[in-house]
Amino acid sequence: LLSPPLHSPVRRTTMNTSNLHSASASLRSSLSVTALISDLGPSVTSTPSAFRSLVQQLPSQGLDEQMVGSLIGFFAKTASGLKPTDRPDEALIKALNVHLQQQQQQQQGSKGGGAGPVQLPKTEWNYDTVARVFSEDYSGLNWTVVSQWLDTPEFYVSDLPSLAVVLKLYRSGSNQPSIPYASLFGSWRNSVGQMSLIASLVSAPAELYTFQLNEVEAQDYLIGSPYPSKAWSCVALTTFLLHASSSTLPNSAVHQAIRSLFRSALTSAPEQVVLGLVKIQKGGGVVPGQKLVSELMGQLLSVFFKPGQSAYSGHVIKRLWDILPKFVVSGCVESFRSVGQGGGKNQKEEWLSTVMHIVGIVRLLSCEREASAGVRILSGGDVEYVLSVAFVAGDKDVVKLDAFLQEKVAKEGMNFAFPLVAFVGKNYISAQPRSDGHVPISIENIATALKVLANCPKELQALPTPNNNTPLSSSIKALTEACVSKHPGLAHAGSSSDEIEEMANSYFQKIYTSEQSIGEVIEMLKRFKSSESSREQDIFACMIHNLFDEYRFFHKYPDKELRITGVLFGTLIQHQLVSSITLGIALRYVLEALRKQPVPGGSGKMFRFGMFALEQFKPRLHEWPQYCSHIIQIPHLKQSHANLVGEIEQAMMKAKQEAELGRADSQGQDVGAVAAAAAPA
Repeated sequence: LLSPPLHSPVRRTTMNTSNLHSASASLRSSLSVTALISDLGPSVTSTPSAFRSLVQQLPSQGLDEQMVGSLIGFFAKTASGLKPTDRPDEALIKALNVHLQQQQQQQQGSKGGGAGPVQLPKTEWNYDTVARVFSEDYSGLNWTVVSQWLDTPEFYVSDLPSLAVVLKLYRSGSNQPSIPYASLFGSWRNSVGQMSLIASLVSAPAELYTFQLNEVEAQDYLIGSPYPSKAWSCVALTTFLLHASSSTLPNSAVHQAIRSLFRSALTSAPEQVVLGLVKIQKGGGVVPGQKLVSELMGQLLSVFFKPGQSAYSGHVIKRLWDILPKFVVSGCVESFRSVGQGGGKNQKEEWLSTVMHIVGIVRLLSCEREASAGVRILSGGDVEYVLSVAFVAGDKDVVKLDAFLQEKVAKEGMNFAFPLVAFVGKNYISAQPRSDGHVPISIENIATALKVLANCPKELQALPTPNNNTPLSSSIKALTEACVSKHPGLAHAGSSSDEIEEMANSYFQKIYTSEQSIGEVIEMLKRFKSSESSREQDIFACMIHNLFDEYRFFHKYPDKELRITGVLFGTLIQHQLVSSITLGIALRYVLEALRKQPVPGGSGKMFRFGMFALEQFKPRLHEWPQYCSHIIQIPHLKQSHANLVGEIEQAMMKAKQEAELGRADSQGQDVGAVAAAAAPA
């Protein structure tokens, strides 16, 4: 059958018996139904009976799926604003500009009520008549097959009114809200016509058309900016566009249309675009349109893996981790690589803000997804990336830098230890105190790195380094000397754990031999706790750890050492040298000891330890009324130490009065610690 040109001039005729006779003759001459209707003009759609009369003159005395599909395309053409001289491929690009403008207006209108529903175009053709006949006479057709016959050379959707005609006619007969995806995204011979339909659907307001989503897609649609179109949450749409981009010439209208659609989507719905692309990658196999995917991902990288670009980046990152964790890891690495630390002030600030953003991602995923997320992200790139992010994360208490570095050295040996030496050597000069705020490299972390290097296994330190074959120990020594020269506070940063342990034990020995009083030791510990010297901080931590670790042996201590230990233990609490979780452990140890029976033997020794310790921090008891309530409930304490119980009850009364006066600020401190301490024995 010969098809008419895309825009055959409409011949207006009056529907009468002679015209129908002429029409029948035309059909016998093998003219198509669309050509016949075009010849007869709009009057054939004036009423349902007129349209039915025409259909009954067909040799088939009715319409089949192919005819209905062709008719839908024909009526879409009558609703378009195209001129007879317009080429469909050129018109597609022009129409896209209109589509994208409408899309922007729709996005803005969604905040203020929208622009109203799309109306059927006002032409001489009566589309309601055709829709009624389709609904009443042809609902029994296979409308999936009808949708496949939309693929005709003449099919083209020029604008939203034209789309409205297509959807109205299809829905009226099929009683379905949407053209099946298998047909919509299938292989069409008329690729320009197919793209014109899809582009119109993407930009259509929700009142006219909504992409059907599965359960997962519907949930992901809620992530991101409040944009009414569900198009970019539909993975089938994204998959089709990528396939089409790889199977069309770069300068073709279809290819240009696809790029225009994605460019617009990156602005209007970047959250949905990135989720869709990652879902496709998760499926495995060859990703269609790889070149286009790489370009899109490059632009999306700056949206979600750079600071301050999206208010929804946290929600998107969590969902991306659920879909494909390795994409988040590679996103962090690529984001880091895209900025340089050198150069001017602005470039350094950009580098630090990017690293801080990555650290924020580590914190977010470690807290809300899985504890191992941080290690996976930190282990995803080269050593420069790993150490840069880890050092900043260490300053923000997102990772335990010492434990992280120790584990990396243990696993990778020289492959990590020597790059760590090089990294510290490159950055120690510009290191600043952590207290200065957001710093790329802190002096405290330089100290941590030197300590980890100093405690490397001796067999590792004896190995030759890759650059000059000298032992690693020589490089560590030279690095330590350079760091101390620049930052004298690092003088003992390279002390080994054995040296720290030895120093801590020597101070305890001085206490027990009365070379130093407990008061002197307490003042020393205060200095060590707040010292800028990492070595002194390590000695402080080691002494506290060793004292707590010895708790299990206190019942074996001689009386003199037991009394000294109890007084020291309680004085640490009184002078706030332990806090938070450590304070909770200390208070619990004292409570456990007080609950021991005051009888000869180990139980009595533990009770005496508890009494020695409690006596030292009685002035602070009013801070922990719940803790006090547990103490006064101990039966043998109430019987034998009534005065002490009376003092504790007075402390509880004081706490109550302070609470009533609104002055119990300290009562809320260390809540978790006190709760742990007050747990039943």
